[in-house]
Amino acid sequence: MKTLFNIASKFIGIKEVGNNEDFNDPEFAELMYSAGFKKGDPWCMTFVKVCVELYLAQINSGYIKNLRSLNIFNAGSQGTFEKIKKYYPLAIVDKPTGNSIIIWRKYVNGKPTKYGHGAIINFLNDNLNQVHTIDGNTNTKGSREGDSILEKNRHVDKFTHYGLRFRGYISIDKLIKLLEDETKRT
Repeated sequence: MKTLFNIASKFIGIKEVGNNEDFNDPEFAELMYSAGFKKGDPWCMTFVKVCVELYLAQINSGYIKNLRSLNIFNAGSQGTFEKIKKYYPLAIVDKPTGNSIIIWRKYVNGKPTKYGHGAIINFLNDNLNQVHTIDGNTNTKGSREGDSILEKNRHVDKFTHYGLRFRGYISIDKLIKLLEDETKRT
C-alpha cells in the first residue's frame, strides 16, 4: 500500500495554468475538479484532499463518502482544520505520523486571518524544527500562493509577524481509525 507521501510525490512538478485557473496535466486536473476545485480558488487543500482520497481508496472507499458528506476537506485550510477539530478531534496530534498533513494559519499585523496553507508531511526533523512536505499551490520561495506542486522543507513554528504560523498536525491514520470506529457503531 502506498503512503500518503508516495501518492503525493507522483504529482511533483505539476503546474497551474493561469492564476489558479487550470493545470498542465489533464489527468491531475480531472482529479482536482472531482474533488471540488473551482477556477480562481487557492488549491493547496484541494490537492491534499485528492491525495487523502486516493490514500483512503486503498483502504475503504466508503470513508471518502463519509468525509465528503461532512465537507471535511474543503478548499480552505482553516475550515478543514476546524471541521477535523469538531468531528474528529483525536486526529489532531502532537507529532506527525507517516501519513499526516500540516496546517498553518496566515497572520497579518500579528492577527490571525481565515487563510492559511496545508501540506502533506514526509517527516518531521525535531532537531531543526522542520517538516519535509509536498505542497500544492507553492513555489520555490515557499509562497502559499504559488503555481506548482513541490517538495519543501519548512519550519514548523517559526514566528513571522506577516506570514504563516503552525496550527496543527492531522494524522490521516488516526482519522481512518475514527472512521472505522464510527462505521462499527452504525
